[in-house]
Amino acid sequence: MKKAFQLIIILLLASFLSGCGMNNSSGDQVTEIDHQMEEKLGKPDIYGYVMDKQDERILVVSHEPEDFRATGGVAEFHNAIWVSHMPKTIQTGQKIKMWFSAVAESYPAQAAGGKYMLIEEPKPAGAHLTEADALQQALQQLKIDEGIPTVTSILYESDTWEVTIKHLMQDDADDQESIIYINDK
Repeated sequence: MKKAFQLIIILLLASFLSGCGMNNSSGDQVTEIDHQMEEKLGKPDIYGYVMDKQDERILVVSHEPEDFRATGGVAEFHNAIWVSHMPKTIQTGQKIKMWFSAVAESYPAQAAGGKYMLIEEPKPAGAHLTEADALQQALQQLKIDEGIPTVTSILYESDTWEVTIKHLMQDDADDQESIIYINDK
């Protein structure tokens, strides 16, 4: 009886350990989700644009600022997260919603994998480029030596995209804004 009990314990332990090996405990799994899953997940941890890409790592910066003045913080805070282990098909300029199981707090924050949903904006009437294409071209023209870039507006009118990018610095007073015009002919 004692040997049977030991065998059951060993089998349960082996089953548990092999199950742990199957699930990546570091959160590195990446899953693209659909609208049905989005409803189940609720509010994303970040919703913004892919502003930089380095191999399988992307920088997502929120396009809607949060106001932390009530708690002694800044008036315009844009969340920013470097996300590793992302598919190579994701490109700068794309709008994305992301959910994570764990985030390393820093600025920008760090996360591995997670769930994501790419948001495709419809092309404006008469436009040849998408919003993502226009932002990607603007980012290629813009030289960012320091700070974190965030989109404050993207407008299309008469064959021209106007992309406004703010360079977020450590000190709010040092934030700089650039306006880039992209020809859409």
